[in-house]
Order: sequence, then structure tokens, then C-alpha cells
Amino acid sequence: MILFGEIRRIQFLKAKNKKRNMNSLLPGVHVDAVHALVVNDQFTLRKGLKLILEKSNYIPSCDTAENGLKAIDLMKKHHYNLVFLDLNMPVMDGTTSYYHMRKYFPGCKVIILSRCDEKRKIIELVKAGIDGYLMVDTEEDELNKAIEAVLNGNKYFTPKIKQVWDHFVGLKLDEQNSFFNSLLSQREMEV
Repeated sequence: MILFGEIRRIQFLKAKNKKRNMNSLLPGVHVDAVHALVVNDQFTLRKGLKLILEKSNYIPSCDTAENGLKAIDLMKKHHYNLVFLDLNMPVMDGTTSYYHMRKYFPGCKVIILSRCDEKRKIIELVKAGIDGYLMVDTEEDELNKAIEAVLNGNKYFTPKIKQVWDHFVGLKLDEQNSFFNSLLSQREMEV
């Protein structure tokens, strides 16, 4: 018969081993050191994402804020490695919040998690250096991939966001080629 103390010891060892395995997935990032912040004005989304993140084993500690201003206030008091940021919020929207976070907390990784699929906004944020961009309907597996990529120093964008960015880059290259071609004479173009 296993005693209660033995059961607790087995649970502790399983949890320790699980964290050790997670630490090997995130080289240079110790899972115990990851502290996240979810910023969304919708209570259900905010609390639901917090539960998913804490269940994921990537993030042992997660706080929430209902707008960008409250998020900035929390960031002044606590060290966050990772922020999940909605774009459409009252008081201080996500874009303004992101620029404040980049200026005052440059080491913090920021992933946009929003319904906003406005091309102009996506391009602006990717150009500004956002670490990741996910749509609200993202599945849990993709959310975990994004967390792992971003905590390892990479960028992560869903296929829809990549498509918008790739289209923008393609248009810019076409514009540049047209501009340079307009500078060349007919003879120079033939050569």
C-alpha cells in the first residue's frame, strides 16, 4: 500500500520532470522564470486565456489587465517576459500599448491576440517589430507553438498574417522595380 506521503512525492517528481522537459524545449529560457500578462477588455477571453496558459506548462505565472493603461501600470510593478495583447480596447488600445511596451520594457515579448485582421494594422505592427500575431480563434496547439517560438527569440505569425505581410512585401518590391525601371532609358533597359 502506498502512503499519502509517497503519492505526494511521486506527484512532485512527475511535475519536476515535466518542467525539466519543458525547459529543454525552451533553450535559454527557464520555465519557472516566465511570467505572462494577458491584456484584453473582454473578461471571458482574458480569464479563459489565463487558464489555458497556466495549463500549458510554458507559463507558471500569469496576470491579467482589461486595457493597455492597466497593463502598463502592472508592468511597472512586475517583470513580464511575455504579453498577449488585444488591439481593440477602451482607455488605451493595443497599438498604443505596444509602442509604450517597446519603449519602456524592451525585453518583454509581445504577441498580438486579436480579432483585428485589418491589413493596415497588421503591416504597421509587423514593421514595428511585434514578436507574434495570432487571431482570437487560434487553436491551443498553435498558441503553444507561438509561445515556444517567441520565447526562443523567433517571430511567429499565423498563415493569414504571413499572407498579408508577404503580399505587402511583394507590392513594395514591385513598386521599387517600377521606380528603378522608370529611371533607366530604353537603351539601358535593353542592355
